[in-house]
Amino acid sequence: MDCGYDILSLYHNPQSFFGGDAMYTIGSFLQEEELSGLKLVVGGTNLQAEITNINIIDNPNSYDWLSPGDLLLTTGYFCRDDEEMQRQLIRELSELNCVGLAIKTRRYLDVIPEAMLEEAERLGFPLIEIPVQYPLSKICKVVFERLSGGGVEKADRFVSLYHSITESMLEPQGVVRMLAILSDFIGNSILLLGSKWELLGYTENPGNPLPMAQYLPLHAGEVVFPEELTRNMPSDFAKYTKAIKRIFIAGEQRVVCRILPLSGGNALFGYLLVWETQRKMQSIEYLALEIAVSALALERYRTRQMEEIRMHIRQDFFDDLLSGKLQSAEEVDSIAGMHNMDAEGTYLCMVAKLDSAARGTENYVEMQDAFLRIKDRMIGIIGELSRDEGRSCISIHRGSLIITFLRLTRTEDGQRIGEKNRRFIQRVYHRLHAITEQYVLNIGVGEPTARLINIRRSFTQAQEAIRVSGGLHSNDGVHFYEDLIIYQLLSSGVENEKSMELYTLSIRNLVEYDQQNETNMVETLDCYFACNCNVSETAKALYIHRNTLIYRIDKIKTILGRDLKDSEERLLLQLGLRIYQVRKIREEGNGQS
Repeated sequence: MDCGYDILSLYHNPQSFFGGDAMYTIGSFLQEEELSGLKLVVGGTNLQAEITNINIIDNPNSYDWLSPGDLLLTTGYFCRDDEEMQRQLIRELSELNCVGLAIKTRRYLDVIPEAMLEEAERLGFPLIEIPVQYPLSKICKVVFERLSGGGVEKADRFVSLYHSITESMLEPQGVVRMLAILSDFIGNSILLLGSKWELLGYTENPGNPLPMAQYLPLHAGEVVFPEELTRNMPSDFAKYTKAIKRIFIAGEQRVVCRILPLSGGNALFGYLLVWETQRKMQSIEYLALEIAVSALALERYRTRQMEEIRMHIRQDFFDDLLSGKLQSAEEVDSIAGMHNMDAEGTYLCMVAKLDSAARGTENYVEMQDAFLRIKDRMIGIIGELSRDEGRSCISIHRGSLIITFLRLTRTEDGQRIGEKNRRFIQRVYHRLHAITEQYVLNIGVGEPTARLINIRRSFTQAQEAIRVSGGLHSNDGVHFYEDLIIYQLLSSGVENEKSMELYTLSIRNLVEYDQQNETNMVETLDCYFACNCNVSETAKALYIHRNTLIYRIDKIKTILGRDLKDSEERLLLQLGLRIYQVRKIREEGNGQS
């Protein structure tokens, strides 16, 4: 942000900004010999608050013209009969970090109103009574004369801070160190947030009466504040020369949050937020924030550049791994560790794919836009669930797919995926489905593979599981390749003579009966087998009466001439059903092409 002065110039000549010898405070003002009789009514704990300007306020719409460090003078005319406005005046001035309000009584107000006293007492805000004989113009003249001096003390503090921040940014944990230095200097807790309001770092100042951890979810990478606090933030930060004020409700308390953007050119890198619960911000503290913002913006720019480079390197590695370009175990071993993967470990590949909910109306550009908007959230959810269960996984996006490499604890290759892992993958699906309800979400899961170099096979299987399940018109959800392997086997030889012979001997007559009579006997038989030949369960699954099902089963036996109680004949019919389903997939695919 353009704050109206050059930080390097201030460093080389700080007295030009800070002036002479000592700060002018509320305590100094009360001891003015020319203004004897000034009386501090409440707010005695803030006598060291620095006065940087003096102003007269006799208009309730003047708040936008006020600045931190202002001492305000008033006759109280505009709020003399409005108790709520009196309370609001004190609250607004306190939140703007004005240092005090001096009220001239016995003109419009006989005494300072009780509502103002109560609010000022609650906030620790200085209220001063001005004797009736002093014109407000004289008070302004006296204060302006004092302010024409300066403060070598402030200049020394500024130079020390500048050195500390510059040196801290050269350290390995420079951002953490700099936040601690800044928090100590301004006397408040600080949060460093990303451009999407996610937490990057924070420092809790000792003695904070409203600890941030009690009111905010301080988890790295997660959004800290509710949307009502962060919405409608200005997009052109160059036009804002002061920190942006927002109010956060912490229980029954109002916390003033001062927000400065970390920006460079048109790029937004994040925000620096002051949790103002201890010391009211003054001009030197705001200058300190400006110094910190400049340093942090540069650091965030550097970090973003490094992250983009790492992401490109990582993307190249996984592209080569999944496309088969890395063919030797030695190549994979030498690179895997850079990406937190174990070349000797057992992994399975999980592929998440979004489709339009309205089949046949997919717009590729719209789907790509939708995917790009939520891909980071999807990857974040997968990572969060993995961490919660102590699992290791890495997720990337490739085209319109989210590809996850899930590390398994066992080392045996070729075994079925255990129930514990299946339940975890189902939980992943349900969390992702909750944010993609307007789309069709399918997750394909390949078989576990020992050694990372073989992960390409699991990736291909996961994609094939999605493709085959789509051809079977199954509902969206999780599709395990190992559950669909019978379809893969039959598909490889579905057109050969033996397969056609098996189909003819088993269920062709039933298929033709359905076609001629517009019945659904094939579906009934398939469901009957899926329910382990349990009549009650099958009737429930088909939403028909038990007697209706018994009639259909008898009819199927007659059409096929088969004994459904015979295990060999059931096997023959089940194989026939699978061949029929694979043929339907082939025919529908040819029709679409």
